[in-house]
Parts: sequence; structure tokens; C-alpha cells
Amino acid sequence: MPNQQEVAISKHIVKRLGERGVEETMASLFPVDCQTCNRSLAGTTMALVVTDMMVFARAALHHRRCHKSEWNDSGMVSSAGGATLSHRMRTPMLPWTNASTGEVVMQPMYLLNPGLEAVFLERDADEQWHVKLPTQFTAAGLVHDARQLSERPVQEATVRLADDGVALTMENLPPQTYVCDADEAYREQVRARGGVMLIVTHALNPDTMLHGDDLLQVLDDHRTLAGWVPLAEVREKQPRQPAPSNPAKTGTTYLLHRSPRHLAVGPLLGHNPAALSPEQAQQWAEQVIGCETMIGWDSTIGGEPASGWFNIDFLSVAQYVLMQYPDGWRVLRTLSRVAGAGGAETDTEAKVWADKVVKFKDQVTGLQWTPGPTPDGAITLYAVA
Repeated sequence: MPNQQEVAISKHIVKRLGERGVEETMASLFPVDCQTCNRSLAGTTMALVVTDMMVFARAALHHRRCHKSEWNDSGMVSSAGGATLSHRMRTPMLPWTNASTGEVVMQPMYLLNPGLEAVFLERDADEQWHVKLPTQFTAAGLVHDARQLSERPVQEATVRLADDGVALTMENLPPQTYVCDADEAYREQVRARGGVMLIVTHALNPDTMLHGDDLLQVLDDHRTLAGWVPLAEVREKQPRQPAPSNPAKTGTTYLLHRSPRHLAVGPLLGHNPAALSPEQAQQWAEQVIGCETMIGWDSTIGGEPASGWFNIDFLSVAQYVLMQYPDGWRVLRTLSRVAGAGGAETDTEAKVWADKVVKFKDQVTGLQWTPGPTPDGAITLYAVA
């Protein structure tokens, strides 16, 4: 980590990440606010917590008094809710060589670290964990080989100028706008160039003092993505790329369940509109599942009605959730489930999470989530593959 503040790291994290993985993770985290209580981490002893979410892992900083250091691979994720993750921006100017023309120009940069106290981790082919930027940025068209970039714009991102700054909007899921102060000289260059060079990185905190060499070094870091983002008025004059065609349908219905205390996704196995008691519904669900090695039904989240009941096959380790809806009972095989919001505070964030899980587990993409019947206190979205 860029500072010497004391941090507790459990031996299980060191074993899973390895020394190189721990070093890279800590070098990518910057203590601002605790990811449990959202209070300042300054001057405190911190704890590193890694949550294994099957598709990826998430490493985050907490007060040691709020959360012990651990590697959580239980399949259950506790979340305090609320926006606790900090981001920072900066608008430097940097000499830049256009890869297409060879021309050297003073380029307006938009430097963004989208998460200071928490980062995603992903394993490579050698099972080594590495820090990974959110897929929102690669999906928009940002790339690693920044030195070879031309001024061909990325998709799903635009810049707008204000009287005293510049606003960058990522338009793909989850949509978000980052607003940063910028002086008139910078804004004039943005107008003249028709956009900014966006640099998204976990390699540094933009609040720190930077030199041109620092930025050039960051561009070569695997924790960095970059791309040309046009002004909104410039983008409006450009033809949009055609949307990809829909994949072939399989007929499988996926269910995404989200409440303040429970997040789950998986294929729907059955729907029973009858007015069954919980015990009758559990017997029906077992018949639908067709498995005789279940460990027994238990409330998923402390008896919360909207969370339903959970069961597992101790031989295959397949997991199932049974929930009561206004139009009857539904049972699904859960590909992943977490306690709490799981980092998905909105429907769009939940959709992004669900899409990653379904793609990883079932190799299914292109899901279009729509609202449907849902228990009180929850939101349920449906998609047909």
C-alpha cells in the first residue's frame, strides 16, 4: 500500500493470494473510508477483507474494529449497504503522440481511480490473482495498450463541459457520472481536441502530486485502461455502432432476486400457483429438484420472508432457493447468492453482477432482464436465455 498505515492481513489471504498477489492488492488500495461503517480510516488500524464471489473476488479495507481480516469463500457476503467506496479524478495535460499521424500535441487527460478502498481481483491462467478494473470500462472500449491509441472514440462514454469543470459519463451499466474541476485552459483544449483521453487506473490516487513521468509509467501498468472519450456534441454527430445480434434462445428462464438483505441469481426450476403452506411448498420443491441427498430447508436470511428457504445437495453441492410470490411458489437453482446487497445497491448493478455469474457458470450471455412477480420487500427480475 502506498502508505505505511498498519493493516491486518490474515494468513488465509496470504495463502490464497500469495506474496505477489498481496503486494499488488495492497499497492492498489488507498485508505479513505471504512467499507463497513463509512468513517475515515485515517490514523486507524485497518483490516484487509477478501470476498470470493466465485466469478471474481473483491478486496476491501475496513477498520479492524469493524471487521476482522479474512478470506470469505462461504458464498455469503455481509454488506452494510450505502455508498462507501471513494473515487478520485484529476485533469492533467500531457504531451501525446497521435498513433495515427505521429503528431505530438498537448492532450487533455481525465485521470480516474474508480475505487480507492476496494478493488476486484481475477485469476489468470496460472491461478495467480491480479487486480482488475470493473468490466464496465473494458465493455465501453477502453484498452491496456494506451501508447498505441488513436483518437477513435470508445463506446458508451461522453464528456460535457461546465463553467468550472468537466463531467465524464459512463453510459453503459452501471451508468455513472464523474465530475472534476478544470481550469479554463484545460477546457479550451477539450473544446479544441473534441474530447479527452480517459485514463482509468488502480495504480495511483489522483489526489497525489503527479509528474508527466508518473502518468507515463501508469500507462504501462496492467491496472490501467485508457481510451479517447469525445465531447457529447461531437458524439451526437457520429454514427452509432450497430447493436450485436441476440444469441440463440434456449428457453431457460433466469431469476434475479434482490432485497436489502439478499441477492441471488439462477435458473428457474418450477412455479406452483397453489396456496401451499411452507412445508407443502418444500415437499413440492424437492419433487421438482428430484434429489434425495438434500441437507434440509433453512431460512436464507434470518427468517426474512422475502428471502425464502435455502437447501443444498451434499453430494453435488448444488444450491437451491424456494420463495413465495404473489402468484405462488418458485424454486430456483442458485448459481450464486450473497447476504446483503453484495455491492449491488441498484437494479443496474445487480444486473451486471448477475450477467457475470450466468456467463461464468452457464456460458449464457445477452440476457434482457425485466420486472415480474416479486415478494414484498424485494425486487425480482426475469430473463429468458
